[in-house]
Amino acid sequence: SGTYRVVYNYWDSHNPDFVQSSYNNGNVMEYEPPVLTVGGAVPATAKVGTAVKLPAAEATDNATAAARIKINVYIVLPNGDALFFAVAREGESGGTEYVGPTFTPAAAGRYVIRYVATDACENYAVKEFVLTAE
Repeated sequence: SGTYRVVYNYWDSHNPDFVQSSYNNGNVMEYEPPVLTVGGAVPATAKVGTAVKLPAAEATDNATAAARIKINVYIVLPNGDALFFAVAREGESGGTEYVGPTFTPAAAGRYVIRYVATDACENYAVKEFVLTAE
């Protein structure tokens, strides 16, 4: 993916000193989403006020260097509000990895934990888990 310049050169076979050039820039996009791997599952239930460790995640892509893939974690609260929870960091191996922190549900209800990996062309992959706090 990226921007590429195409150059067209024209010349006149009857006048070899005449040369005309034109340029055209084109964008080449790729549409394959990254591969998002979450290293485990979020438990299906938890007690209100009890910390839940979120699993780590990694992402790879066919065109974007792993270190440039963004992994964000969002939590949709029982009232429907979305909370931006965490962002990935560059891993020791040079790839992008998300090291899961803990999340503590503050109220009873259904929580959606959403991992989103986005590559340089804005293609994305999503993994979701549902946690019910009682």
